[in-house]
Amino acid sequence: MSIREYLSSKIQSSIKITDAMGITVTDFSNSSLTLSAPIEKNINDKSTAFAGSIYSLLVLASWALIEGSLKKQGIDADVMVTESSVEFKKAVNSDFTAKATFENSGTSPDFSSLLSGNGKTGIKMVSEIQQKDETAVIFRGSFFIKENRQGRDQ
Repeated sequence: MSIREYLSSKIQSSIKITDAMGITVTDFSNSSLTLSAPIEKNINDKSTAFAGSIYSLLVLASWALIEGSLKKQGIDADVMVTESSVEFKKAVNSDFTAKATFENSGTSPDFSSLLSGNGKTGIKMVSEIQQKDETAVIFRGSFFIKENRQGRDQ
């Protein structure tokens, strides 16, 4: 099973609302992850994308990029967002995609090194939604990662 397939399965089985939102994993690499959602399942009363759907897609893209990178590196860990901000620059009025990246590096960090001490680390992420080749929404978030070390002191 590819990392993209693993993430699709994990997202749909663990975060039930993603099915209703029509979220799909469209791309995964060492440096980014892209999730997509259709406007018709996420529309508001103004015929634009609902802000809650936008936020959900953005945070989920960052979370999934970390999850996929950990899986690829063979690390079992829990990932949670601890702080975030969102800047809405333009209305989102068509199907939308969120592209997540690691804020301070071009590719996935070496999580085994980051977790080597006490099995805990933090990382900063960025996700963006583009509309007509312009940035419509920017998410910045801090995530906490705790390695699952069964049978080991934590």
